[in-house]
Amino acid sequence: MARSKKIVEGSCFKLRCTTSQRIYVAREMKFGVTSFYYFPQVQEDTELDALIPDATPIYSNFVHKDVYKEMEFLKVIQLSKDEESFTPKFFRQDFTNIEKCYLIIAGQLEPIPCKPEDCIGLERATIHESIDSICEKLEFFVTGKKQKLHELYRLRIPGIDEPFDFSKKLL
Repeated sequence: MARSKKIVEGSCFKLRCTTSQRIYVAREMKFGVTSFYYFPQVQEDTELDALIPDATPIYSNFVHKDVYKEMEFLKVIQLSKDEESFTPKFFRQDFTNIEKCYLIIAGQLEPIPCKPEDCIGLERATIHESIDSICEKLEFFVTGKKQKLHELYRLRIPGIDEPFDFSKKLL
């Protein structure tokens, strides 16, 4: 059994999504937020040193620490000044009332009540607890392939995504 390295800011991991055989790079950022990158042209891990600091992640969110055991540790790449100063924001929504939204600012303990329009452009706060759920999300960003129904059933905020209509069946 391989010893696991301590996860620190800038730790980079490689993960292969079995459904597509695509390889993604996960990078631990500040406040436990993980950013994911897709470099289809990269052949060797050593090229990541030059690419990651200038690359824009395709997706960022929280990942349970146990999920890292399923990824291959590559190395630690120091965070850039922009990455160190960036504070990610997400949002959470009350399931029973689409007008109740909360800003989730990494590093702050309490969510901040806000209006739905304050959440436009933000990613929903979630904690991925499996490689499969991460891969599903990453594949969506790369291919546009729809996600499973459990993701589609969440309430939606007008202006951010489609309003939810309980009278319709999802395909």
